[in-house]
Amino acid sequence: MHKGSVRLTLLVVVLASGVAAALFLRSLDRQSGDLVTLEQQLTARVDRLGDAIVGVGVTQQAYLAPGQRDEQSFERMTTLVRQIYDDAAALKPLLRSPDGESGVQVLNAATGNLITADSRARENLRIGQEAMAADVIFSDGRSTLDAMNGRVRAIRAAEQTFYQAEGVRLSRQRWAVLGATALAWIAVLILLVPTRRSMSVAAAPTAPPAPPQDVPVAADPLPATPSVNLAETADLCTSLSRLTTTAELPPLLSKAADLLDAPGIILWMGAGDELFAVTAHGYRPEIIARLGPIAQGADNATAAAWRTGQPTIVGGDAAGNGAVVTPMFGPEACIGALAVELRNGREHDPATRAVVAMIAAQLATVVSAWPAASTVRELRSAIG
Repeated sequence: MHKGSVRLTLLVVVLASGVAAALFLRSLDRQSGDLVTLEQQLTARVDRLGDAIVGVGVTQQAYLAPGQRDEQSFERMTTLVRQIYDDAAALKPLLRSPDGESGVQVLNAATGNLITADSRARENLRIGQEAMAADVIFSDGRSTLDAMNGRVRAIRAAEQTFYQAEGVRLSRQRWAVLGATALAWIAVLILLVPTRRSMSVAAAPTAPPAPPQDVPVAADPLPATPSVNLAETADLCTSLSRLTTTAELPPLLSKAADLLDAPGIILWMGAGDELFAVTAHGYRPEIIARLGPIAQGADNATAAAWRTGQPTIVGGDAAGNGAVVTPMFGPEACIGALAVELRNGREHDPATRAVVAMIAAQLATVVSAWPAASTVRELRSAIG
């Protein structure tokens, strides 16, 4: 009952965390959408403000063009100035950065300076001082318009920086919520999934405790005797490592056969794309002499071991013995294979296969270190 209530509590907690995460993610999405909308409105308002400032410069230049100075130019100038004030006022609610808000205040002050310069230019035009009006327009008026344009660009840059930072913050919060929720679900699932031990314990019937009895203390079990004598194996590998001539190899193969209880052993060496039986133990010489070369692609265990570099096993039966064929590796490639005939199913014994692999590895280090003049055919004739 206690375990069931705990599992139910965990399930409720994980479901509640999933619902809370979904609501929080929905809130983040709504904030992100509102942020995009505000940024679009801000961009449109700033573009409109910049166009109005450019229009002011064009309109003031029309004051000085022959035949274009009329009341419509003055009225257009008044409309553009009013638009600048209105756009600046509408821009304030959309601003989020401190630099943006201060920039609007500076822009309003510059607009006041622009009105003053425009009034001086109009007065000079009214009294016929066109040169003085041009000086006001192209000096004070132009510098004021340049300052206003610069302030509008600064506002745009400050707000873009703010909106980018907000977008990154919302994205980080979204991934943090997703990661925390996923970890919570994984942890609860691990706790809720029954382990194999708990299932076996739950399935086992509960039996009443047996009465105490005097049980004799059993002696420590003796370790199982290995199927191959490891001390003799080490001695054989040491003798193989000290080989200096080919004539010393047959007695050591005989010792290996006794160690493995093997009826026969054949050492195959590769030359080109063929394997040659260079020496053997347990077989009559005429049998070895009749063994021709084995092609690398031949369909038998010896060729397969040489070709793949993996040991192969030939299972024995009532009609014949089994065998283990182990590849022998030189510094760069597989140089041959050691085939060991085994009786009584020993080819399936892991310890026996391991010893065959050790003998083959030791033989490979010795054979690969002999001079290059000892070709396969010469080695075969030397060992006989």
